[in-house]
Amino acid sequence: KMDVEFIDAQNKEFVAWMATAPADLCERLAQHGCPSAAVLLVRHKEAKVAMAVVKNKNLLPTKHWTKIAGDRQTHEELIKYMCGKKDFTNVYNIKAKLALNPKTPISNAMGFVRGMRLSDLKTIAKNKAGAVSLQNTAKGILKMRGVKL
Repeated sequence: KMDVEFIDAQNKEFVAWMATAPADLCERLAQHGCPSAAVLLVRHKEAKVAMAVVKNKNLLPTKHWTKIAGDRQTHEELIKYMCGKKDFTNVYNIKAKLALNPKTPISNAMGFVRGMRLSDLKTIAKNKAGAVSLQNTAKGILKMRGVKL
């Protein structure tokens, strides 16, 4: 067994080890490990490992959570969890990235759109990867505010 404190996520050996390590050990590392390991473990092939990182929210700074929320390869379960937690949705940048992510449940994304800045609304209105109903809502809000696309 490897001791959690001595694993360095910047090491290429760690990346290779993570690909072959059992999910339970990776999950334990995600719960108690270092922030640099958490950045890699949040993209683990097993959703339960990624969820262990998210449940230990204080392990990573906000800028990492913003990237994770906007990443289309993030597990859908993780996106749903982030949408349901005020710790994440109280941060505007995370909320904006979640609204743009196609894996975000449409009901959550609609709620996020209502309080967004004009520049972000324009981005959502032009986003072809997202839901059509979300685009139409963003366009409607822009129209009510008197902004042209």
